[in-house]
Amino acid sequence: MIHGDCGTLDLHKKNLQEALDYLKNNSSSPLLVVCGNHDPRGPFGQQAWNEVMLPYFDSVKNVKRENTNYFIRIGRDLYYFHDAMNPDFEYLKQTLNANKDARYIFFLSHVPLFAMAKNHINEPLAENFDALLAMLAEHKAIVLSGHTHWISLTQYRHEGKKIDQFVLNSTMRKPERDSVFNPENNISKDKFSVDYGGRIALWNKYADKITTPLNTYGAGHALLRVAEDGVFVDFYSYKSDKVHTYKLR
Repeated sequence: MIHGDCGTLDLHKKNLQEALDYLKNNSSSPLLVVCGNHDPRGPFGQQAWNEVMLPYFDSVKNVKRENTNYFIRIGRDLYYFHDAMNPDFEYLKQTLNANKDARYIFFLSHVPLFAMAKNHINEPLAENFDALLAMLAEHKAIVLSGHTHWISLTQYRHEGKKIDQFVLNSTMRKPERDSVFNPENNISKDKFSVDYGGRIALWNKYADKITTPLNTYGAGHALLRVAEDGVFVDFYSYKSDKVHTYKLR
């Protein structure tokens, strides 16, 4: 929502409140957000997030919260909002076990579960990664995230368990990368492989179970469509009027 590093508590709260008000005023539906690495960044950042955002979450009907992590049931589906900076794996486990009747389980985290390229190591999710992956795979979760400035679709499949992850980019780090965006021609069947130095052993455990059929630059916005026949993401590139649809499940 904000860049962070505001320097003072009052300024950080002002930044968050103005961002929250702007988003609320431009949406006809309740606004739910997951904490990103910039939102609480810097002195007083976490305190500001807690004082501005947590009361707002509590004001939204049907939101169930534990510390900075929370969830909501929408119809038959569960949406779990994971604070990657302050994860609560026990609360996640309790929530998943209590909602086994959910049709689809969405795990929303600003930081992705699966990285997409070299140097995209995600420290907040690296800790307890084995346990987190096993937990999400057991419940066949769909992961929605951002953070990387890429658009990607990653699939994990192993012994009937699965995770589908869609990463949405809304900003472009370098304008010249705009020309690279071509989702129809950027499909790769290569297995997930990456060199994280000291963490390569962790990823090697899962490399043959993970594929990344989509991995591209681009910027825009997306709508999640949850239907009886599957889960889809309609991506709207800022470059054209064409809608690109990706099937997650």
